[in-house]
Amino acid sequence: METRDQTVWYPSITIGYSDSEDRLWVRLSADGAEAMLWMTRRLVAGLLHSGFDMLGGGKATAALTERHHEVMAQASGEPRTEAPPRAAGNATVQQLGLLHSVDISVDENRMSLAFRGNGQPAGFACDKVQAHKLLQALWDRQSGAGWGLDAPWALPAHAAVLGEP
Repeated sequence: METRDQTVWYPSITIGYSDSEDRLWVRLSADGAEAMLWMTRRLVAGLLHSGFDMLGGGKATAALTERHHEVMAQASGEPRTEAPPRAAGNATVQQLGLLHSVDISVDENRMSLAFRGNGQPAGFACDKVQAHKLLQALWDRQSGAGWGLDAPWALPAHAAVLGEP
């Protein structure tokens, strides 16, 4: 298994959907380099739920759901950031292909994702507010694709409203 030091880390992430492939694509970008990868519906579902649970210390809670809604309400007034330009023709482009896994780690300040496909893993790390936005962006893209995955932040809030544990 690769260590964190063997992962190439990128400071920017862009997510989209290809209807011809029925896959989400992810572009990780840095000055002079980028990584491209594809994610299946099943992998996205696992990433959404595992990532959200890990933001909550291993289990999604009503408090975490409330925090997610707060972050997204604050973000709704922010202008969207433009995707960084594609890497120049002489840039290094790492093609990971179809991913087989995503390693997620969360500490008190950050969430880190190491995407594993073909070759060396590529990573993206962000603070916890950005992690909420990233998970929401993944959910939004799959929703736009018509995949119909459950939003992990909807489940605990629903249970809390009904008085369920």
